[in-house]
Amino acid sequence: MKSTTYEETATFRGTAADFMQERQYLKNVTPKTLAWYRDSFKSFTGCETESQYKARIIELRQRGVKAVSVNTWGRCINAYLNWKGAAFKLPG
Repeated sequence: MKSTTYEETATFRGTAADFMQERQYLKNVTPKTLAWYRDSFKSFTGCETESQYKARIIELRQRGVKAVSVNTWGRCINAYLNWKGAAFKLPG
């Protein structure tokens, strides 16, 4: 007989587009929030590992992007990483 106990697995979820679609239809986020997601993902395009995300933060700050902008995008990325099941989160 199989156990009915919930077992957490270390499966990773989909892409940023999947995240946005789920947020749009299941969480009913506003069009403005979706635009914020797009801006955030655009700023971190190509990042997959913790070191890549951290390097991008440094690069953005060195280019003169204000800390408040980087931190705001980071909040979105952290929500995505949490949704995806990543083992790390961005500082800030």
